[in-house]
Amino acid sequence: MDIILHFGELHSWFGQNWRASFGPDTAEITMPRGASRSFDAYSKAINGAYGDRPIKRALKNRGWDKPGNRVAVLGFSETCIGVAVLLSGPDGGAPDFVLACDGIHLMHPAWKRYARLAALGGSGNPNIPPTEHCLVVTSSETPKPPKASLTTEQASLEILDHVMQSPVYLDPVTISALVDADHAPIPTSCYQEINGVKKLIGKYTYTKIPGKFQYKVGGLWLLGYRNMEKTCTDHIYQSKVIAPRVLDNILIPRWAGKEVGGSGCVIL
Repeated sequence: MDIILHFGELHSWFGQNWRASFGPDTAEITMPRGASRSFDAYSKAINGAYGDRPIKRALKNRGWDKPGNRVAVLGFSETCIGVAVLLSGPDGGAPDFVLACDGIHLMHPAWKRYARLAALGGSGNPNIPPTEHCLVVTSSETPKPPKASLTTEQASLEILDHVMQSPVYLDPVTISALVDADHAPIPTSCYQEINGVKKLIGKYTYTKIPGKFQYKVGGLWLLGYRNMEKTCTDHIYQSKVIAPRVLDNILIPRWAGKEVGGSGCVIL
């Protein structure tokens, strides 16, 4: 059985018929959000609902804490704070797969710890294929929000730097500029809601995927994208296009037992 922990993103990305993509043996748990955009607020909401081992407790409450069950944790934008909370607990190494989509603005130690697991495997031995964990971090060139310490691109590169400074030997990291893949034009619109009224503040139609960089070390993927429009459409594009493509091209094949990416890059 496979279980997806998310904060509402799964339905936004795949709709109510999401099982058609993942399979009938996949279940979901919608985790509570924080009352504000802070680690403390998300900790209060998540730990208040599930204690200090929220991943295992969320599964146990539903009778899903069985050997062999796999867990994915998904976050987009603000809810990457919630993902960091889950990864920071004593059971933070439990997820098989983690997606942080354009949302890491504070470098909590949990990100680096899980990145090391994904890149090197639980043993820390580079001779053992690190297939136990997979972390995908996507980023855009969007400026950092107020009170944030990093842009998502800076966060990705800091994670990479941490992994590559490991004292154990690593094969050369796979580095490749993403080829702009043609696809059907995708319009993305960004709205701002003021006093209950939505106002269109940005609109752009993407005719190509604006790939900027791709780094892959073991099970760690860092995917960076260019900004194409001056407001917030590039951030929304991450949710509407990039996140579903990551799940389609990495998570779903992974759970189906298919090799993902090999030693090269895949077009995302």
